[in-house]
This record gives sequence, structure tokens and C-alpha cells, in this order.
Amino acid sequence: MNAFKENLSDEDIGNNQGPVTVIITHKIKQTHKNDFKHWLKGINQEASQYEGYLGVQVIEPHSNSDKEYVIIVRFNNYQNLKTWTESDIREKYLDKLEPLTEDKSTWEHQTGLEYWFTLPEAPYHVPPNKHKMASITWLAITPLIMIVPPVLQPLLTKMGLPQLVSVPIVCAVLVILMTYAVMPFTIKLFKSWL
Repeated sequence: MNAFKENLSDEDIGNNQGPVTVIITHKIKQTHKNDFKHWLKGINQEASQYEGYLGVQVIEPHSNSDKEYVIIVRFNNYQNLKTWTESDIREKYLDKLEPLTEDKSTWEHQTGLEYWFTLPEAPYHVPPNKHKMASITWLAITPLIMIVPPVLQPLLTKMGLPQLVSVPIVCAVLVILMTYAVMPFTIKLFKSWL
């Protein structure tokens, strides 16, 4: 049985309420690369129809001799990911995958802070231990908290927004900056320590 068919269990991941990232690797037979790309497009279109789907990133082999594809799939929480992994449509696609692969496919899941510590160029990199993740997160978020709220809050107040509305806006800006700008930069900066 293809390892990719093994569904998540509650014991594996707990009742995580935050985003979940699944990293899947497939070794594709050289003669079936085009078939696999067609398969991949289809399964990704199906997954995108499910609640909580946040996107997929595909890392193709670096050379013609390399056969390994890495697929990074994100859902907003464990339950929505589980709904997708247990769906009949996913099962049908996995049946079509087996003749295209050379070896068992593998997958691993990540939750919470681990997502920030996964670099696209090193998807197999094991996330650092928790004290390192906490230290880097503290280092990254402290300047943001010192700068963004004092700059943004007065602007939102001038616009007449009540605090009940402006605070979530400030939080959203902090999360977006952390996810797409500050953490990627900080992780690359401290990559050798992590």
C-alpha cells in the first residue's frame, strides 16, 4: 500500500486548531512525469474545493535524473485536512497515483510554529527544538510590536475606527508581516544556528 494513503489519526496530530502543513514526496517513474503532472493538477483542483484549503506548493525535481517531487499542502486546521484526507475523491486519485510512482510516497505533517520554520528550499529540514523556535519568534515579533501598533493605532483612530475594530486590524497586520516578511528573513538570517 502506498504510504500516502495512510490517513492522519487524532493521536498523530492531536486536536490542533491552527494551520496544518503536510509535506508529501513522490518518486515518479521517468516515463510517467507528464501523467503525474496531469494527476497533480487534478488532485489539487479537487483539494481546493474543500473547506479550509490554504494552498499548495510544488517543488519539482532539479534535474531530469531526479525523480522526486515535493508537494506542500496547507489547510487551516486539522479537522478540515482530515476531511480531505478521508474523502472518496482523494482515494480515487491515490489509486491512480500508484502506477506512476517508483517507490512509496511519504508524508509528514507540521502544525503551529513549525510552519514558519519550514524553508521551501529545504522542505525536509527538521524544525528546531521548541526553545530555539520560541527565541527566534520572540526576536522577530518584539520589534514589530514596538513599531506597528504605535504607528498604526493613531492612524486608525483618526479614521474614526473604534478599538474593537482597530485592534484586530493591527493584529492582522502583525500576523501578515510575521508570516510573509519578518519570519522568512529571520529564519534565513539564523539558519546556521537553527
